[in-house]
Amino acid sequence: MERRNPFSRGGLLPRILTIVVLSAVVFATFAYTGVSPEARSFLDGTFGSLLGRTASGPDAAGDRIASPTPDGSASGILCETSPDPTEDVDETKAEPTAGPEPTGTAEPTDKAEPDPTAKPEPTDKPAVERKAPVVEAFVVEGGLKLSWTAAQGEGLRGYKVVASSEDGTPSYPENGYFRWITDLTVRKVWIESGASYNGGDFCRFEAGRSYWFGITAVYEDGTATSNVLKLTVPVAPTSKPLPDLATPQVEVAVVGSEVVVEWNRIEDERLVGFKVVASFANEHPAYPDDGYLFWISDPTCVRATACVDDGYNGGDFEGSFVPGTAYWFSVTAIYEVDGEWVKVAGNAVSVVFLESAAE
Repeated sequence: MERRNPFSRGGLLPRILTIVVLSAVVFATFAYTGVSPEARSFLDGTFGSLLGRTASGPDAAGDRIASPTPDGSASGILCETSPDPTEDVDETKAEPTAGPEPTGTAEPTDKAEPDPTAKPEPTDKPAVERKAPVVEAFVVEGGLKLSWTAAQGEGLRGYKVVASSEDGTPSYPENGYFRWITDLTVRKVWIESGASYNGGDFCRFEAGRSYWFGITAVYEDGTATSNVLKLTVPVAPTSKPLPDLATPQVEVAVVGSEVVVEWNRIEDERLVGFKVVASFANEHPAYPDDGYLFWISDPTCVRATACVDDGYNGGDFEGSFVPGTAYWFSVTAIYEVDGEWVKVAGNAVSVVFLESAAE
C-alpha cells in the first residue's frame, strides 16, 4: 500500500486554506465585537479578501453572523445589528436609569434639632362663649323688683341696671344706669318711686310712669345687654306714721385721708342695724335707693370710717371713691316692725376725700 506524504502539495494546501479561513473568522469576530468601526471596516476588507468575499457581500452592510456556542446555539450578542460604519455614531454611554428604592430602612433626613431652651407655645384655651343675662321683673309693694340670670364670658366686671323713659332698647353707657353692681353674686335690685337715676333721659323714677328696663353685663373689653321689659312704677302705699322710731343724727369729719361718720346711739329693741350711705349727686342719700358703703348689724355701733379704697355697693358713682371729690354721707337706721323692715334715713353731710393726711 502506497503511503501518501502529508506534506505533499495535494494534502498541505487544503489544510493551509482551512487555517486561514478559521483565522479570518476569529479576527472578524473580534473586529465586530471589540474594535472601533474604522478598524472593523479595515478588517472586514482584509479578511473578506482572504475569504474570497467582496465588499458588496452581505457582511459589507454590517450584519453580524452569530457564531456557534459550545452547546450548538448561536451567541445572542452577535445577533444584534451594528450601525452602518459610515454613519456618525454617538459613543457616549447612556446614563443608567434610577432603579426602585431599596426596601431597607431609608436613611433619616436631616431635621432641625429642638432647642431645649425654647419655651413651648402656650395652648390657647377655648374662650367661654359670651352670653348676656336674662332679666325678669315683679311688682312688689311700693316698687319693682328686677332679677336676672348670671352672664357668661371671660372678663366679666359687673352689672349695670339700666332704664329709659323713651328708648325701647336701653343699655349702658348710652342710657346711663341706675345701679352699678360689682358683686357678681348679687343679681337683683329694688326700684321705688323717687329713686334717682344717673345719666339717662330722666332724673328720678316717678310713680305711675312707665319705663323700659334692662341689665347690661360689663366686660373688660365690651358689654352685653339683656332682654328689655316695660314696667310701670307703682304708687307707694301710704304708710302709717311711726313717730316713735328714732332718726339718726349724723356728723361727718375728714381725718387725714379718711372720712369718719358718727351718729347718736339709739335704744330700741326693734333696731336691727345701720346702713352707711353716700352719694355723688344726691344731697339726701338713703338706703336702698343710693346703695350702701357698710352694713352694720350691731345696733350699739355709732361710728364708721371710710377710706378711698373701700368698695361701694350700688350708688351713683363707679363703686369707689375718688380723692378730691365731694360726696354726701348719711346713715339709714333699719328697724323690724311687724315682720317687715322699716328704714329711717338721717341727715346728710358733704365732705371731700383727701389723698393724704392734712399737714
